[in-house]
Amino acid sequence: MEARIKDATHLAEDTIEFLLSDALLKYSTARSKLKHQLRGRWEQIQSRYASIKSKVGSSSSKSEQANDYDQIRRRHDLVELKKVGKEIESVSEQLMVIKNSIIPVEDGLLGGGSSLAPELEAQRDSMKQHHVFQKLKCRRFLIVLDDVWSRGAWDELRLMFPDDRNGSRIILTTRLLDVATYVDNCSHIHFMHLMDEDQSWDLLKHKVFFNQASCPDKLAFEGKMIARSCRGLPLAIVVISGLLVLDQTKSGWKTIATNVNSVISENDEQILDLINAYECFHKNDNSYLYSLPEELFELFHLRYLAFDYAFKIPAVISNLQNLQTLIIGPRKYKGNFVEIWRMPQQLPAEIWGMPQLRHLVFCSGLRLFQKGATSALQNLQTLSLAINFSCRPEILQMIPNLKKLSLYYTRGEYLHAEIRNEEQSRVYSVTFVEQLKNIGCLRLLENLKLKLHHSLPYPGELTLRALPLTLKKLTLSGLKLPWRHMKIVDSLPNLQVLKLREFACNGAEWETSEGGFCELRFLLISQSNLKVWVTESSHFPRLNCLVLLRCPNLSEIPQEIGEIATLQLIEMDNWNKHLVESAKQIQDEQESCGNDPVRLRFI
Repeated sequence: MEARIKDATHLAEDTIEFLLSDALLKYSTARSKLKHQLRGRWEQIQSRYASIKSKVGSSSSKSEQANDYDQIRRRHDLVELKKVGKEIESVSEQLMVIKNSIIPVEDGLLGGGSSLAPELEAQRDSMKQHHVFQKLKCRRFLIVLDDVWSRGAWDELRLMFPDDRNGSRIILTTRLLDVATYVDNCSHIHFMHLMDEDQSWDLLKHKVFFNQASCPDKLAFEGKMIARSCRGLPLAIVVISGLLVLDQTKSGWKTIATNVNSVISENDEQILDLINAYECFHKNDNSYLYSLPEELFELFHLRYLAFDYAFKIPAVISNLQNLQTLIIGPRKYKGNFVEIWRMPQQLPAEIWGMPQLRHLVFCSGLRLFQKGATSALQNLQTLSLAINFSCRPEILQMIPNLKKLSLYYTRGEYLHAEIRNEEQSRVYSVTFVEQLKNIGCLRLLENLKLKLHHSLPYPGELTLRALPLTLKKLTLSGLKLPWRHMKIVDSLPNLQVLKLREFACNGAEWETSEGGFCELRFLLISQSNLKVWVTESSHFPRLNCLVLLRCPNLSEIPQEIGEIATLQLIEMDNWNKHLVESAKQIQDEQESCGNDPVRLRFI
């Protein structure tokens, strides 16, 4: 039963992806022609279809497609649809793709394994070819080779297919005309038709608005202009729609329309570059844009999902009810087409309906909409990096078991186009910052990272006093705290790691006090205007590592730091020669006293 389910699953996936792709079978004339050619009594077994890789298109009737496939399936003993692709270059890899598709795994004789000598590898490839040939001999088969990139690829594959003149067929798709004519210039070549303006506009609306709403009137003119500029190429529309989802404003769409016109010109090489960028999703390349496949949201039992993306996450993400970890990294593609900078992701309110979530990590930031949230994420342990996150008590009570939290507060106009002036931006941002005083509601929190945009005001002493006593790691950036408020931080009984970045504290002098930082092991000060540091070795009784970066005004490392018995490493840059000299002096004094000297590391 398991094998039958697996076969049915692969059959359905392959059918949808290759033979019955929407772009090809949307038109009834193309569908009829395809069926007629597959059923015809040709002299040769090959029939090929060349296209400029436009297989992503608008939807067609699933019942018609299924009926077409059933008719074809009944006429052949074996139906296989396999992607060749540019990335499959060696004969060994191509043979393995075909062999694993047609022949069940047997005793492993022909399977993969460790690297072999070239002569043994060639011998094994020959065995694979012969084995596939024997399996297909005297059988009527239909095989689809999708995305053949070169003549050499066909030369390596054709030896496996017997010519018994029994009605067998091979459909070969390629985006290169010379490959199609090279296979057999006497056979039929089917050229893909480009979409007209109405079809292009329909596809763009479908991809941008997810069939949930029609295009707003204010965006219709620019949207149609963009669709027209794509020159009927469905894949270009799909890629560009991802940008339109990100910024659904009139000015944003005007900018994109200008860029589209400058790229999708008469130069087909630029169009192929755009297609290549899209296809890098399939090769785990992290430098291009792509759209999320709809099938992703049908993986009900999926528990771990990590990928790079730069657009709004659709509400259907909530279909993944068993998802435990969601990690989304930044995606940037630089080229003639478009440039995406680091920007926050947008998570829909439906994310609150995913009870199994444990870790939400967004490397370029996330906006988590709390409006409409109805259920608590009781299992959530990690939330990173939340942009302008509301710390209202009723929201924090919905994530009671959070252990790791990363927050960033920035100006409102960076997130909302409707914020037009300085005062609106200030009120918007300060409102969120003031809510930080409620963070003590998270009674299990162990790791907190808090960053403020440099233009925002200091959140106040109440925020520090509200920090949970359970904190073990604390990172502060851009808060501009008076150094005297570190007395509040040093009272945290479990704090082991403290990182002060980007003017986390503001002022010329820091004087520590007795009884503080009783568990602190790691201290980092980076990008600070600190000039004088007054301390005693007893103020950091367990310190193992001190890191000082970009502290140009600090006159010296206190000699008392060198007296800390547990100190093992001082790490610094070369910005401040005085610090370098004082660090070396500490090291020399320890050596002269017969102690193990502290290690110095320069970065």
